[in-house]
Amino acid sequence: IKFREPISEGDEIHLRFRIFSLDVEAEGKVLWVTESGVTHPKGIGVKFLAVSRRQRRTLRLVGSRMRKISALFRKYRYILSPDDFVKRLNGLENNWVMGSRRAGGR
Repeated sequence: IKFREPISEGDEIHLRFRIFSLDVEAEGKVLWVTESGVTHPKGIGVKFLAVSRRQRRTLRLVGSRMRKISALFRKYRYILSPDDFVKRLNGLENNWVMGSRRAGGR
């Protein structure tokens, strides 16, 4: 996430973004801020505030999808060729799209 102005711990922010073809909009409070370093990229930690039931479900879907992608990468990064890894990832993506449609996603 890029911001026009510096962000500090304790700032309340309005987030609106699109990830995996899902729209997310929520209020949040900045819990921590890190500057770019050798071992960690620049980033912020956000606690979502007053998230609607629909947005909570969307955030859970995004988290679930990220965990599956991460697990696939950890398991196969040294075993599969890049082309085979992309095929596995596409299979995961196709399963996720069908599952998100059943769960009320787009």
